[in-house]
Amino acid sequence: MINRGIHRFASSMPYIAFNRAIIADIVFAQY
Repeated sequence: MINRGIHRFASSMPYIAFNRAIIADIVFAQY
């Protein structure tokens, strides 16, 4: 149970970082 949660969190980290990079690009592009 705990291992599965950690694995899911670790596997979602690149996805979250990728989304944050896109959001940052969009926000900075507005200014």
